[in-house]
Amino acid sequence: MPGLRNTTLIISASLLLAACSTSDGPSRDDPLTEEETAAHEQTLIENAVRDAYEAEGAEVTEVTMELAPDGSRYTGRAIVRDPESEAELTVDCRYYTDVTGAPQLSCDRVNNPE
Repeated sequence: MPGLRNTTLIISASLLLAACSTSDGPSRDDPLTEEETAAHEQTLIENAVRDAYEAEGAEVTEVTMELAPDGSRYTGRAIVRDPESEAELTVDCRYYTDVTGAPQLSCDRVNNPE
């Protein structure tokens, strides 16, 4: 799975597309609560991880991202399966915005998964 090591560009593009897309759900006049906004953002980030690996032909069997206590970034892990070899690998993922506000998401292979 040589292409699975660094998916930053694909993931960043997925995040940008997700942020620019419109919702297919019903329109809502009331603003989202803080909890709803956080849950929606977390879902977008987790879906971006899935989309990036699926674009490379791999399957994400599990992904969990959580907002850091200081609110500056999301971190988490994903389990990725290579469809050809059925081998699974664990990757640590990080999402943050850089000084320009651009989304940055990277996932790196974990050497010794827990």
